[in-house]
Amino acid sequence: MNSTEYELFIRDIQHILLKAQALETIKVDHNIKLKGLSGQEHQIDVYWEYRIAGVTHRVALECKLHKTKVDLGVVRDFWGVLDDVSGLRGVIISPVGFTLGAKQYAISKGIGLKVIRGAKDTDYKERLRAIHINVTTRLPLNPRLQINLDETWLASNSTPERQEFIRRIESTSVIETQGVIIEDRDSKEAILLSRLLDYLPVLELEDLSGTHTWEKTFINGYWVYQSTQLELKLSSVKVDYEVGEATHKIVIDGGDIANTLVQDVLDGTLLFMNEQGRVMGDIELEGFY
Repeated sequence: MNSTEYELFIRDIQHILLKAQALETIKVDHNIKLKGLSGQEHQIDVYWEYRIAGVTHRVALECKLHKTKVDLGVVRDFWGVLDDVSGLRGVIISPVGFTLGAKQYAISKGIGLKVIRGAKDTDYKERLRAIHINVTTRLPLNPRLQINLDETWLASNSTPERQEFIRRIESTSVIETQGVIIEDRDSKEAILLSRLLDYLPVLELEDLSGTHTWEKTFINGYWVYQSTQLELKLSSVKVDYEVGEATHKIVIDGGDIANTLVQDVLDGTLLFMNEQGRVMGDIELEGFY
């Protein structure tokens, strides 16, 4: 990354911070010139205007892509710009930090100092870096459905369609489930047969081995085909099934969620963010420039 790329990077980070702080932003520009009281033009790396309670604030961001800590001379020169341009506040940004003299001078002149760079593992010291979650799932396997019709009701309500249905279920082990509702007209409960597995007990089982059974009996229950409205009165529904169990590990890594560090050198606030605009950390403590 060269100096211009770093400035553009800071501009993009500034956009993310503004959104997170919910400020009324007027503009954020890169590489502009402002004329001072002296008549001289000063180059500004990143220029920002925002409004609070109807008052417009103007901020100049000076980006220093140095390999060593920013020293007193840089802060002093930047103060010369701020002093010449009326109503302009300033922040110096570095990826490596500032010398003690630079910090002391910045405090005396009200200049902000920030470290903005890619986040490192050491930045997460005493902070939550990753969440490890073990998720155990249980699923019913090999369900075998058995339906028992109310024979007394069927004897007095026999139709060719109902007889054909009985013939089909007696001649095959496969029962059509799509568009079928098991309806208990006393309790007003309706079970969509294609979702019957959701009703099978699995979490409360202490012993997962062997075959398990779920059964529901009815006084006024019906097997209903939604498409044809064919109804058959039920006495009970029974499902035999096995249960399988599997454990999965989920890791939520803060380094994946947020890969950029923003540290206020003077007040100590620390933020982590990514290019998608997610910001974590001391956002509620982050002061305005």
